[in-house]
Amino acid sequence: MWGRGGGRRAARSSSRLFATYLLVSLLPLGALATLLLNGGRVDATKQGQDQGMAQAAVIAEMAVAPALDDADLTRGLTEDERESLAKATDLALYHGSVLRMRLRNFAGQVVYSDDGSTSGGVPVSDPAFQSASVGSAKASLVADDSAAGGVIIRVLQPVFARASGEGVGVLELYLPYDKIATRVHEQMRVTYWRLGVGLGVLYLALGLISWSTTRSLRKYAARQEHEALHDGLTGLPNREAFRQRAAAALAAGRRDESGGAVVVVDLNRFKEVNDTLGHHAGDELLRVITARLRSGLRPQDTVARLGGDEFALILPGLGADGVRDLLEALRAVLTSEMVLDGVPLAIEASFGIALYPQHGDDVEVLLRHADAAMYQGKRGTADIVVYAGQRTAQPTQWLVVQAELRHALERDELVLFYQPKVRLSDGAICGVEALVRWQHPERGLLPPAAFLPAAEQSGLIEPLTAWVLRRALADQAAWMSVGRDWTVSVNVSARNLSAADFAGMVEPLLDEFGTVPGRLILEITETAMVEDADAAMAAIHRLVGRGVGFSLDDFGTGYTSLARLRGVPLVELKIDRTFVATVLDEPENQAIVQLDQALHDSLPQAVRDRGAIRFVTDASYAPMESFAADGRTIIGFEPDLADAIGKVLGVRVEIVTGSFQTALDKVADGTYDGVLSAMTDTVDREKKADFVDYFAAGSSIIVQRGNPRGVVDLASLCGQVVAIEKGTSQADLLHRSQSACKAEPMKINEYKTNADALLQLRTGRAVAVLNDFPAAAFLTTDNRSANYFQLASALQYEPGLFGIPFAKNNSQLRDAVKGALDRVISSGAYADLLERWSLKSGAVTSVSINGAVAG
Repeated sequence: MWGRGGGRRAARSSSRLFATYLLVSLLPLGALATLLLNGGRVDATKQGQDQGMAQAAVIAEMAVAPALDDADLTRGLTEDERESLAKATDLALYHGSVLRMRLRNFAGQVVYSDDGSTSGGVPVSDPAFQSASVGSAKASLVADDSAAGGVIIRVLQPVFARASGEGVGVLELYLPYDKIATRVHEQMRVTYWRLGVGLGVLYLALGLISWSTTRSLRKYAARQEHEALHDGLTGLPNREAFRQRAAAALAAGRRDESGGAVVVVDLNRFKEVNDTLGHHAGDELLRVITARLRSGLRPQDTVARLGGDEFALILPGLGADGVRDLLEALRAVLTSEMVLDGVPLAIEASFGIALYPQHGDDVEVLLRHADAAMYQGKRGTADIVVYAGQRTAQPTQWLVVQAELRHALERDELVLFYQPKVRLSDGAICGVEALVRWQHPERGLLPPAAFLPAAEQSGLIEPLTAWVLRRALADQAAWMSVGRDWTVSVNVSARNLSAADFAGMVEPLLDEFGTVPGRLILEITETAMVEDADAAMAAIHRLVGRGVGFSLDDFGTGYTSLARLRGVPLVELKIDRTFVATVLDEPENQAIVQLDQALHDSLPQAVRDRGAIRFVTDASYAPMESFAADGRTIIGFEPDLADAIGKVLGVRVEIVTGSFQTALDKVADGTYDGVLSAMTDTVDREKKADFVDYFAAGSSIIVQRGNPRGVVDLASLCGQVVAIEKGTSQADLLHRSQSACKAEPMKINEYKTNADALLQLRTGRAVAVLNDFPAAAFLTTDNRSANYFQLASALQYEPGLFGIPFAKNNSQLRDAVKGALDRVISSGAYADLLERWSLKSGAVTSVSINGAVAG
């Protein structure tokens, strides 16, 4: 509707401009035609005069001059000269090529005339006579009523003596002009036609050029108008167009006494799509969302893009219930799954509603109120929120709050209160949590909810956190000097953790106040772990290295799962109050809290004091790093699984490198708590340790990519060179299989590490290597090693259980880890890990202890 109206206005304006141009262009064309016609007439006259002078020159030279025979005209002519002159000119006079003739001397006296007259003619003073007297002929058109056409040519021609060539007189000739005029008129008629046709063609060409130019300008103006009012990426109306349409909708509502709604729509976690998949995927997502918004609205509704991932809707003629119903259906359309760059996504959105005229009769007011309602929904649990006055209007005051808070930091108006943490076993205070308040000079003591959202929306959260840390560490130093060895906990936001150098801000404060390692705990929320995980983890690990502890606050209310928390070295898990507040009344919450506490309490005291479980592996790796293509026997899902266990138990997981052959001995003597190295649970090994079994698989044959020797099973290895890690169950399997080879036994080369064995295969010095299925499967699918290796077949030999071995005298830790693994499996995190590592075939439904079966 809006575009068509603008187009009609532009078309009318363009037509008027074209018509004006056509009329105005006639003026210069008419002037040009007049000028050309006048010039043609002047040229025709000149042509007639020139023709007359040429005829006069011929008569003077061929007839008059010979007849005079050098006569002296000042004395007149003799009779013979008269007779001779008459004979020479009679024929011209008779045929009418000469009408009248006079021969005059330089004094103007007529010495001869065709009619015998001796007077009349051009006065001697006439410039034409004077010019002819000095030898220059002159011609002019004169009126003569007796002549045909009423005009004749008068020529004053100088006469020269034949012998001397000197001028002797002036010949005054009157020649007919009618034939010349007829010929000139005919020429002029042709010229007029040519001129008319030429000017007509020129006018038409100019008209076409004008029409084409006007049309191009109209299209350009329409395009410029469209671009000025529409978003280039989605084609939707932009903010300015939205204001115009909203103003028109409000005016229509006032006329019809009807209402409607302005809705602000904001996509949730859109930044993650840009950061993860790239801006091209973000642009494609916006185009998909645009199409879904259009398809979910009525024809009379308007959707516009305000900027970024924010859209706005105009919904005329609907009340609050109608708007809610429409948006509920629209939300279902928006949140349906889509695929971008091969990644399935489900994008959610927050809707803020401002009704008109209830919530305002001005576009800007309605936008502010809808925006406030939308942000209220983002902070809460409802995706669709109707503006509800001051309660949802708070974000509109954030600019004021931010300005005042900046001054509050400068004037030291903030204060810290400390909430004690009491140890339940003896009732002693073991730590405190710093709680910031604002002593506002006008509004009194303000809680965090009155200013922290404004701080987190701006850069103020960083200086605010720095102020709280400095004050808390200073207070802690003061009370520790009098013997109160309390930890102090400080809340930090997701924005702090994702800041460029948050750890660089904390470390100087630790040095300044001499903070003892383990005495500062930073409390983070689950949101901090989902916004910028890489930056957050980098800051966390750096500060953990300085002895700072981390606590997960409000656990259970956000996005976090056990899988998401892998690798986060927490010292504390704070169960949200929604579980604790009703723990005495609701059995479900009792079970959750008791289970979390029981799992931690089930750990041996030494592990709890240390805050970590120590695992040994035969491969060097850092937590969260994937399995490298160097042949190590441990694969990525095991450290991920260990991290998940640590989260459930509330302790860190420390993994160190050791020898596979001595690992069980190191566990038995207490050097390590357990082994994480894809160790198969066997009857012999159970004599040294207790196994908590978490995975089922056998041994697989790995060959070079392309399988050049056609290996399909163990029998195919007879007569071939096979590389194997020394002391493994795979080495034992190969030796036992030799009996089937008979005349062509395998040549089994044993190496200290699996990496050495794989190197032999990769360089062609061995035909195959045997590995546990998980490691083999990973080596043959990971993009860093799949170019070199593949599975010989899907066969797995001597399938068994993989387990984590613990010392025989450490059943308490063994049982605690078993309980944690049961929790991980039941939570779905275990299945997620195996699916991520393409190992679903080895999943177990429950954890067992010492599940080896005697051969």
